[in-house]
Amino acid sequence: MKKFLFILLVFTCFCSLVACDGKIKESTPEDGLLTNELSEKEMTKDLDKLVEVLKANHVDFDHEYSEENFDKDVADLKAKLSTIDSEAFSFEVMKLCAKIGDAATRAYLDTNRKDNQYYLPVQFTAFEEGLFISKIDIEKEDYLGWKLLKVEETNVEDLINKLSVYYGGESHEYCKYAAKNSIPFWNMLNHAGVVSSKDVKLTVSNALETKTEVITLTAEKSGEYDDERMQVLANDLPTKYLGTYYHYRLIDNVLYIQYNNCAENPKQSLEKFMKEISTYLTTKVYKNVVVDFRYNYGSGNYTSGALLYSALKTFANDGGNVYCLMGENTQAHSIGAIIQIKSMCNAVLLGTPTVSTTLFYSHTDSYVLRNSVMNITFPTKTTSFVDGDNHGSLLPSVTIKQSYFDYINDTDSLLNYVIK
Repeated sequence: MKKFLFILLVFTCFCSLVACDGKIKESTPEDGLLTNELSEKEMTKDLDKLVEVLKANHVDFDHEYSEENFDKDVADLKAKLSTIDSEAFSFEVMKLCAKIGDAATRAYLDTNRKDNQYYLPVQFTAFEEGLFISKIDIEKEDYLGWKLLKVEETNVEDLINKLSVYYGGESHEYCKYAAKNSIPFWNMLNHAGVVSSKDVKLTVSNALETKTEVITLTAEKSGEYDDERMQVLANDLPTKYLGTYYHYRLIDNVLYIQYNNCAENPKQSLEKFMKEISTYLTTKVYKNVVVDFRYNYGSGNYTSGALLYSALKTFANDGGNVYCLMGENTQAHSIGAIIQIKSMCNAVLLGTPTVSTTLFYSHTDSYVLRNSVMNITFPTKTTSFVDGDNHGSLLPSVTIKQSYFDYINDTDSLLNYVIK
C-alpha cells in the first residue's frame, strides 16, 4: 500500500533534522493512534514547542499569515484540546502549519502511524473534464475511467475545498492540487466531516455522463493493503513518464525531449545525452522541438541544464521553434529552467499554470514533536526566479489541459497542439 499513498505523502522532503529534547512517545500499530492517548498537557507542550520552533527558525514566518492571527489560532486550538484525541490533534496541527502559507511548512505523521492510517482503494487523475478513476480495487475494475461526482453527500468542488485547508502553499492552486491527491485518505476525510463509516459511498458517472451510479468502497489500513489488488487504467500517453532524468523520442514532425529532473543522470551525463540527440537538434532535420517539464518536480538545480539551454538557443537562432510543456507537477527549479529557456529561445509555453510560484521556499529543516510524534518541516531559505514582486504562478502562453477523451485514444493533448 506504500505505493498507493497519495502523491503529497510520498514526496517527503529530504532535510536535516533539528534535534528535539527528550525521548519521543512511541506509536502503535493500532489504527495509527499513539500507545497512549495524549493528555491535554502533552498536546499543550507540543503546541508550545511548535510555535517556538517555527517562530525561531522559519525564514519568513509571517509572509502570509500574521503572527497575531497565528497566536489567536493557537489559543483557539488550546481551548479545545480537552475535547479532542491525538489523531484530531495531528490534523489540527497540519491545518495550523498550512496557514503559514508555503508548501515547505508541513506536519507529517511518523512512519508507523502513517502506515496504519486508512485509505480507500482508489486513485483519481485530473483531466480537463474532471477527476477520473485511474486506479481502483480489482473488484470494482468496471469503474475505471468513471468520473467522480460526490463522496458521500459532498460534491467534488466542495470536497477539494474542505481538504485544501490541510495543505499550505505559495498558491491556492497548490492546496487544491494536494487536496485532489488526498481524496483516498479516509482519516482526513473523517476529520473533515465528509465520512464517518469505513464503508464510503462514491457517486460516479461514466465518461460521457450518460449513466450515474453509487459504489461503496471500504477503507483499509495502508500497511495491510495488497497493492496487487489494484487495477490501473491501461491507457498510456506516448509521452508518459518513464522514470528517467531525460530522454527523447521522434514523434511525427517533433523532436520530443522529456526533462524530468534538473540534475545530472549518474548513468548518462547531460553532455553524453546532448551528443546523442545532436543529429536531430537541427532545423535541417526538425523544425519543432518540445521540452516536456510536466513531470519535473524541480529536484536539483535549474542551471544544471546549461548544455541543453545552449543547444536550444542555437536551434532557435537557426529558425527552429521551441515549445515547453508545463502543468501542476512542474515545480521549484523546473520553473527556473523554463524561464531560462523562454528568455533564451523565445519558447512558447503550453499547458496550465504551475501550482508553485516563481518564488518558492527551500532548504528545509525539521523538528519532531516528542508527544504526538509529528515531524514538522519548515524552510530556511527562499529562491526566486524573477525580479521584483510579481511572484505568482508561471503562466503558459497557450492554456491547454489534457483531455480524458484524448487520453483514452492515446493522444497527448498538449503535444498534439504542436504536431498539428
